[in-house]
Amino acid sequence: SHKLLRWLVGLWVILGTFALAGAGWWWVVVAELMGFGWLAWGWTRGARWARLPGFFLLVHAAYTVALWQACRGERYVTWKPRGG
Repeated sequence: SHKLLRWLVGLWVILGTFALAGAGWWWVVVAELMGFGWLAWGWTRGARWARLPGFFLLVHAAYTVALWQACRGERYVTWKPRGG
């Protein structure tokens, strides 16, 4: 159950954004996007304060994209080198 919940963190973040916002959801989305922009600004400049939250968002964004692709049925063939 822990692994499943960990894989779904990206979806929980998205759902939490809209669930906690209520009627004024667009303010929450604007604030979140501003925070992401500030984090991206710090990340690209190598700021120490941006390392951990940037890594968290990057990993969970990748999980969310991979989950979406898996639900759509996309598969990737892994190359296997010849033995010898």
